[in-house]
Amino acid sequence: MNKLTTLVCLFAAGIGTLSAATRYKGDFNNDGKVDLADMVVLAKAINEEKTDRSLHDLNASGSVDDADLHWLADLIISGKLIEDVGINIGIGGWDDGGEDFGGTVGAAYSRAAGAQGFTFFAESPRYDYSNNVTYVDFGLKSDSESGNICAICFKLRVPDADFPDGDFVELYEAAVAGHGIYGKPVIESRSPEEKELRFIVFSPSLDAIADDSAPIGRLKYNLPESKPGSFTITESHAIVKGSDNVWEIDGSGNNFADMCYRPLSSISIEHDGTEEIAVGEQKELRVIFNPDDATDKSVEWSSDNTDVATVDNSGVVTVNDKGTATITVRTLDGSNLEASCMIQGVTNTSGIMDAESDVTAVDIYSAKGILLRKAVDKDEVNSLPAGLYILRSGTKSYKVVK
Repeated sequence: MNKLTTLVCLFAAGIGTLSAATRYKGDFNNDGKVDLADMVVLAKAINEEKTDRSLHDLNASGSVDDADLHWLADLIISGKLIEDVGINIGIGGWDDGGEDFGGTVGAAYSRAAGAQGFTFFAESPRYDYSNNVTYVDFGLKSDSESGNICAICFKLRVPDADFPDGDFVELYEAAVAGHGIYGKPVIESRSPEEKELRFIVFSPSLDAIADDSAPIGRLKYNLPESKPGSFTITESHAIVKGSDNVWEIDGSGNNFADMCYRPLSSISIEHDGTEEIAVGEQKELRVIFNPDDATDKSVEWSSDNTDVATVDNSGVVTVNDKGTATITVRTLDGSNLEASCMIQGVTNTSGIMDAESDVTAVDIYSAKGILLRKAVDKDEVNSLPAGLYILRSGTKSYKVVK
């Protein structure tokens, strides 16, 4: 047999393999692509203990378990199926596995028909002080009545930023009980201005996300310079609980004027010593932030002695009685910074008649000389409206302005 005949026979054998083996490894529903629907098929088989080890043991470990779901997720988000679109005649395979499966396989991210109104959202950038990274909360919501989501394949376009190795995405347990990140998330640079993120959120028990309007997790990154940008979802898919259909997620993402977060390093109160304030008077305290252009300047105020002084959310202190109170301001951005100052409540007559230890009673006159109170304690002047008064004790008189 000459060389030409041999080549023809080998090609014919390859075509025979193609026609005999139309299912690609991981394409359990035999629809020509490997996607979230195949993860659902595998999860059902595991949950019902109806696995076929020759078919479902994707990682060749000798058992069919959660690790095979991770193997399948890696396959979906790797992008290799996009590269392998077309004929695979079963005489080679991928560089990392050499799988010998024939068939024609569609792109992993081919658009599913009939979007169900799922919308992606990302909230304004925030800062994780414990890990020194910026993050955005992300989630999905739906205007339809089709139910909640048990599986999501995210594909996001984001600004060019530095993402922590291996842990740039995490889920909030309360929002996605039973769900996890499946496969290894992928980050690829698309241009000097943007990157692409791919990861899968999946529930092996096929439970639904509890609330499809609340954030389900966070995406973490570092952006050292101020940049405008957005987290935009593209060609992302989801599966609704109780359905095997893969639906496309809508939504153009969220645009932010500045993706860079400037964390606080310290705060102080402008009047950080002991401040004397007359009973019944008010004073607004001012916070000094460092840096001054910090992204989040939200704070809360408190007093350790509200009988003496109270403080509102704007830092306005009201003195109620003589004595001392410590006023404290705390940040609400997660930095847990705080600053304090002391307030001394004093009477209007302090420093005038307190020195006269033998004074037990005074007569109070208006500025025009009209007697208003006779033989009363000098502090009685604090109950009168603001104005000028004359306090007389024996032969001594004092002017008091309040």
